[in-house]
Amino acid sequence: MRLLVAVVGASLVVACGGGGGGQCNNQCQRAGATQCAGSQVQTCTAGASGCLAWSAAASCGAQQFCNAATNACVACNNTCSPAGATQCSGTQVQTCTADANGCLAFGTAAACPQGRICLAAQQTCVLNCVNAPNVVAAASPAGPATEPTTCQRPVGQSTLSSSRVQSLGTKGVAQAIPFNVPSGTESFSIVIQAVDAGTEITAILNGNQVTLPNNVLPALVKAPSGTFFDFGNQPADGTTSNAWYKLTQPSTAVFTVPNSSPTLASWSTGGAPSRTWSVT
Repeated sequence: MRLLVAVVGASLVVACGGGGGGQCNNQCQRAGATQCAGSQVQTCTAGASGCLAWSAAASCGAQQFCNAATNACVACNNTCSPAGATQCSGTQVQTCTADANGCLAFGTAAACPQGRICLAAQQTCVLNCVNAPNVVAAASPAGPATEPTTCQRPVGQSTLSSSRVQSLGTKGVAQAIPFNVPSGTESFSIVIQAVDAGTEITAILNGNQVTLPNNVLPALVKAPSGTFFDFGNQPADGTTSNAWYKLTQPSTAVFTVPNSSPTLASWSTGGAPSRTWSVT
């Protein structure tokens, strides 16, 4: 009887030693399986011992989230773009916003700020003009009693003193008009107004007939030295040309020099070249 007990005891010891640490307490059933942790995803992976466990939660990536119904990453089904865009819902406005998953959708319609209304043509809140503006004619100067049949161009007088203004009168188109620049003049302006001319002209550009504003243009301004400020092809940055002129000035135009870096530099000490200039 004693011998039998000893053998049984030995068998128990051997069995216990052979099975120690050989079983896994797996957290998941299959390597590669996924589950959601909020909008992030966890993946079932095998460790060094071969046991399966869930990885740390990770982002699904841009414009993706973990769908709890499938326990997998899916792409956002955005219904608007970009964030901050607006659309009208009646007179109210909806704004494109991102939800907790980063997916974009229009929010609940809300009232525009005080005094504004959502305009369908612009899909945003604009000033709410309830009443059309009431246009009242000025008491002075009074306009004509009836609408004129042609465009009226009254010639205005300068408010500067007569010693600072040279009135050159009415001249023809393409006529060279001389004027004097006194010594010590730092800058001067040429004011030109169409007195008898249409507001538009018809021209042929690249074989096509087009209608353009009838621009007033000082085509050539000639300095006493004989050099020209030619406005036919001047760069707009004012760093390389001796002058620059905005071409879209119909009916009345003003040209002031110096208005470019080279001319400002050359006139910085002695001012504008004196004696007779001309404008065409």
